[in-house]
Amino acid sequence: MAWSEQGWMQRLRRQAEALSRSADRLDAASLTAADPFEAHVLRRAAFALADRAESIPYAGMG
Repeated sequence: MAWSEQGWMQRLRRQAEALSRSADRLDAASLTAADPFEAHVLRRAAFALADRAESIPYAGMG
C-alpha cells in the first residue's frame, strides 16, 4: 500500500475528531455525576483528551 500524505492527514483528522467527541461525552458525564470526586476525574480525563486532540498535527484544531 502506497503512503499518501493526504490519506495520513485524513486519518489524523479522524483521530482528533474521535478524541474530541470522547472528551465531550466525558464532560457531559461529569455534569451528571453524583460523586464530586468522580466528576473531578471525568473532567480531568475530558481535558486530557481535548488537549491531545488539539495537539494532533494536520487536524486543523491546533
